[in-house]
Amino acid sequence: MYKTRIDNLDLKQIADSGQCFRWKNTGENEYTVVAFDRALRIKQDGNEFELDCDEADWNNIWKSYLDMDTDYAGIAKL
Repeated sequence: MYKTRIDNLDLKQIADSGQCFRWKNTGENEYTVVAFDRALRIKQDGNEFELDCDEADWNNIWKSYLDMDTDYAGIAKL
């Protein structure tokens, strides 16, 4: 289990956008995401996220998949 704080991320908005096809709503503010032959359960509570992976998988797989290196706060200001 890995927990992290992420600003400017809304799982429901992503899931409802139609751009992600392998996301399944599995509870309130909770999704199962399938990518790279792996499944990830991710739950959002405001800016706090709980993921059923370890920190290494977060850094090596899921952080990039969710595009967390992009400055979305800066983009929103444009």
